[in-house]
Amino acid sequence: IRIVKDLLKERSAAGTTIFMSTHTLAIAEELADRIGIISRGELIALGTAGELKARVGHDGNLEEVFLKLTEEAQPAYGEIAS
Repeated sequence: IRIVKDLLKERSAAGTTIFMSTHTLAIAEELADRIGIISRGELIALGTAGELKARVGHDGNLEEVFLKLTEEAQPAYGEIAS
């Protein structure tokens, strides 16, 4: 994994655009300049890790931000059940 991360950082520093899909949010936070959050096939948030954290008022890890953003994007349980 280290070799791949180093390669991605090297290519990015050289100006190459890299599109990466991952469920490992710590890696996304480490490597990405911008992060998109997708829920149920819809892009619900896009920004830097700092921008996404500020959006939900949370300065912890990106997993907590993801959970908050996807929770906001989901209909309430009562709406699903009715």
